[in-house]
Amino acid sequence: METMRTSVPNSGIMQILHNKTEISKIFCRILNDTRYRWDFYADTKSLAIPFSIKQVLNTIKVAKKKGVECRLISDVTKDNASLFNQPILNSVDIRHLEGIKGNFAVSDKEYISIYETTSSPKKKSTLKIKNARSASAKISQDCAIYSNIKEDVHQHQRIFENLWLNSRPLENRIREIDEGIDRTETIAIRDSVEIIKRIKKSIESSTEIKISFQPGGLAFLYNRFSDSYKKFLDGYKSGENRGIRCVTTIHKNNERFAKLLIEEDIQRT
Repeated sequence: METMRTSVPNSGIMQILHNKTEISKIFCRILNDTRYRWDFYADTKSLAIPFSIKQVLNTIKVAKKKGVECRLISDVTKDNASLFNQPILNSVDIRHLEGIKGNFAVSDKEYISIYETTSSPKKKSTLKIKNARSASAKISQDCAIYSNIKEDVHQHQRIFENLWLNSRPLENRIREIDEGIDRTETIAIRDSVEIIKRIKKSIESSTEIKISFQPGGLAFLYNRFSDSYKKFLDGYKSGENRGIRCVTTIHKNNERFAKLLIEEDIQRT
């Protein structure tokens, strides 16, 4: 497979690699040449690429013996928590960041990102794919972008530092998973679809609901969530929850919605 290379005068090179052997070779060389720090940001799928290659694992061990500081940011979940118990990761400083996608590794002076692409076999190809349902079956292949351009490397170093500051220690995340604790957080949501989604989820998972809002909120409440609240109040009538309490100002513009909610047994003040 081809390897594309672009030179930047007085700065460095950028390469697009399409050969798995070459990708592994460069990944290991970056580790070998690292003097101080090697940082890796990767989702679970991306972790399987380098950590499934024995040569890479051995290179990480050698780097640690040289005193290289290795850091890893990944999304630690109940389903993949055991992955981080590998002996090779015992000497790696690991942090959790929820919902990450993709990957990149950056050292003192080099950067690489590995990704997977799919392609369809050519019509005249004699390649046979077992269990393929059609001639358009996809073939997966590893690709990578490599760079030692100073500006590119420095940019990814800064990106990693920002992600590191916003991530949490692995030990804290593992404790949450073991104890079944949901993380408490306060965030600002600006997307209207996400706001509605979160409110509905909150209604469905609550045992008691207390609401306080401006007068205009009654119309929003009734128009968007009347079905959800009716289901919740059915549970209240059967003793499954403690009901809904609402505090707001009632005037002529929202009186109709207030009456509709009162009829549904929402307690008001």
